[in-house]
Amino acid sequence: MDELSNEQKQKDLVISNDELLFTLSQFIKLYQRGMYRARLPYVPYRGQNRVLKIIADNDGLSQKELAELLDIRSASTSELLNKLERSNLIIREKDKADKRITHVFLSDEGRKIANSSQSQGDFAEMIFGGLNEEEVYTLYTIMKKLCAIFEAQALLEGEDSEKPLPPHLKDGHMPPHPPEPRPLPPHLHKDSASGPPEEAPLPPHLKK
Repeated sequence: MDELSNEQKQKDLVISNDELLFTLSQFIKLYQRGMYRARLPYVPYRGQNRVLKIIADNDGLSQKELAELLDIRSASTSELLNKLERSNLIIREKDKADKRITHVFLSDEGRKIANSSQSQGDFAEMIFGGLNEEEVYTLYTIMKKLCAIFEAQALLEGEDSEKPLPPHLKDGHMPPHPPEPRPLPPHLHKDSASGPPEEAPLPPHLKK
């Protein structure tokens, strides 16, 4: 009975958008601290670990071979590799004998991320291991919906949502807010009814 009444009380609670945002911010902060403690590298693109792992196991494979392993079009492979190259995770080199062939290698940073896959799995288990199947599905559905909202907004604003974050945002740091404007003195307020300030009286030796 007590459990049911507690559930009903929770359902009756009014949770504002501000409270949701505050709780989300708390989670992000704790998540980032957890990543820092686990020494996990920054991951800019979805599914990149799989790609980096394939390259790690076949270092120097051709771009065509990678497309076949991933079972995606050549154009999609080029786009994916462009993103990884911009993030300094891979190195591409033309074949010395046949310039039409491009070989793909991991950079030192890319190898670090490829080797960290197991650590990321453990970290994910730490975060989500305490959720049951229904909670996992609900959380996944909500996160996908929120991502869709952000992606739609980015599309409206002409922004590439897959573009790598600038360096100052990679660790979750928000840019500093602009300083608050200094308040105007009372006599300059538009709604001031006091009129212009009274002039200070002249000193005696200047009076006529």
